[in-house]
Amino acid sequence: QEVAAAACLAEARFGQARGCRNFLYVVLGNGIGSAVFIDGRPYMGSAGIAGEVGHITVDENGPWCTCGNRGCLETLASTAAVLRRVQERLAEPRLMSTLRGAYERNELTLAAVVEAAEAGDKLAFQVMDETGAYIGKVLAIALNILGPEMVVLGGPLARSDSIMLAAVQRQLRLRALEHVSRDARIVCDD
Repeated sequence: QEVAAAACLAEARFGQARGCRNFLYVVLGNGIGSAVFIDGRPYMGSAGIAGEVGHITVDENGPWCTCGNRGCLETLASTAAVLRRVQERLAEPRLMSTLRGAYERNELTLAAVVEAAEAGDKLAFQVMDETGAYIGKVLAIALNILGPEMVVLGGPLARSDSIMLAAVQRQLRLRALEHVSRDARIVCDD
C-alpha cells in the first residue's frame, strides 16, 4: 500500500496524471496495490488503506488469498497468479504451447508469457486475456464508485501487454456506467 501511495504521488507530480485532480493508481506486479487521489490530494481513508482493489473478490470459488478471502483480484491477476495459471494448464502434457520448453526447464517468466501471447500462442493469449478481464471487472467497480478522470496502471503487467489492456478496456465498456467508462482515461505509467 505504501509503494502504491508513493507511486501515486509521483504520478500526480511528474507522470501521466500531472494536473489530474481525481485518479486511481494501480500497481500490477507480484501483488496488486492501489492508491486514490481525490481533489488534488492522496486519500487514505480512516484506516489508511483506501483504494485497496487487490482484495476485491472477483471469483468466490477462486484461490485463497493472504487476506483470508477467496478469489481476490491479487490471487487472479498478479504476476505470480499469471504464472501459476500458465503452469497449471501446462501440467496437462497434451496441451500444445510454445511455453512448454520454458515450463519444463522451470524458466517460465512473465516476459515469456507476454511474448508468446503477442506471437499468437493460444494458452498465453487466453491467460493474458483472462487477466485483463479480471482487472477490468474490478476497475469498473472502482470507476462507478469513484468516478475518477483517470486510472494509471503501473507495474510489470501494465508495461508489457496490449492483450491484457484490451481486455481491461472491453470489461470497462461492458461493466462501468457508460459515461464513466467513456470519459475516464486508462493509461500506463512511464
